Amino acid sequence: MRVSLNVALLPYRSEVVEFIEKEHSSGRTVVLATASHRLVAEKIAEHLGVFSDILVTDPNGNLSGENKLRAIEAYTQGQKRVENLANGRFIKSGENHYFLFTLLKAMRVHQWSKNLLLFIPAFMAHRIFDFHIIVQLLFAFLAFSLCASAVYILNDLLDLEDDRLHPTKKDRPFAAGFLSIPRGLTIGALLMFGGFTLGYCFLPINFPRIMVLYLILTTVYSFFLKRKAIIDVITLAGLYALRIFAGALAVKVPVSSWLLAFSLFFFLSLALMKRFSDLHLLRDNLNDQIAGRGYLATDFGIVQASGIASGYLSLLVLALYINSNHVKTLYSQPQLLWLMIPFLLYWITRMWLLTNRGEMTDDPIVFTMKDWVSILISLIVLFILLLASVLDKIYHLQSIRMIQ
Repeated sequence: MRVSLNVALLPYRSEVVEFIEKEHSSGRTVVLATASHRLVAEKIAEHLGVFSDILVTDPNGNLSGENKLRAIEAYTQGQKRVENLANGRFIKSGENHYFLFTLLKAMRVHQWSKNLLLFIPAFMAHRIFDFHIIVQLLFAFLAFSLCASAVYILNDLLDLEDDRLHPTKKDRPFAAGFLSIPRGLTIGALLMFGGFTLGYCFLPINFPRIMVLYLILTTVYSFFLKRKAIIDVITLAGLYALRIFAGALAVKVPVSSWLLAFSLFFFLSLALMKRFSDLHLLRDNLNDQIAGRGYLATDFGIVQASGIASGYLSLLVLALYINSNHVKTLYSQPQLLWLMIPFLLYWITRMWLLTNRGEMTDDPIVFTMKDWVSILISLIVLFILLLASVLDKIYHLQSIRMIQ
């Protein structure tokens, strides 16, 4: 064998292992019959310590299907008959049940909420109520989400060992063994094909090009950058900003440097928040380093300080934007935009407070979608933006009515 397999990290089904251990301790002869290579079988048998013998694939034939049955019959010939100890107690494979639910979990459909960022350029340009724009953005959202899911699957396949060491990620479909690696590769390829097909058929040519750039960056991130401290969170912030830029290309709406600057600082804060949450979990489990990452438990303070500073810097950019000449071309009452600042200050500070308490166990953006306080603040900010853009029109209509 050319690959050294760490059998301790394989996704063993605890109820099956417990059953075998019980039968072994009662004095029964337990034999491991598998189509795997002898070296793998021996390592598994040694790791579990409950098998009296092993039957494996050898140069004479692959021990699968009917061959496995014949090998078992030959092994037990002249001995006590083989009993069905399981008696229908266990499902053959979790991979064949609840497949759709498992597939959606592997695709991380809940993470598609991040791709709502594609709508921001049209919203900020006050073109979000244009029917053609909405249709284009829906196509862009679906295309980008399918490609993102393909990347998530690739990332999970590359992170199998690290995820199996993680206290929560070990339950992901591939790490837990509910989906096989070949099936994951097939699903990922189909999702990628679907995403790019939508992009090329229904959207401007620059949109699939930005998807290619996204794919390249995420692939480099999955293979290399995510293991580099600081570089990983900067890359993640850039990928969030790339979504905004992709949304602008999808509907041919210009995106301002103000929006990109705000996005970079804002999403860097959220990326650092996620790493800080991982470090918090690491400290609670008395580990020294995040598996597969470049962070140590001693980086706790610097990650927190950098994240909080980045969040406040994003609001400084927003404050400078409100005071710029650019904002006057879009908002009739730009001074009302200052009302957003205290709400956003509260939100960022609260998010970091919850993270420091260990209550941020999800991706910050996904957490925001579920948190009622975050939803309320988002609605308030949205109302302020709308009010700042239409207040003059409301006054104008009231004046006309009074004159009439």
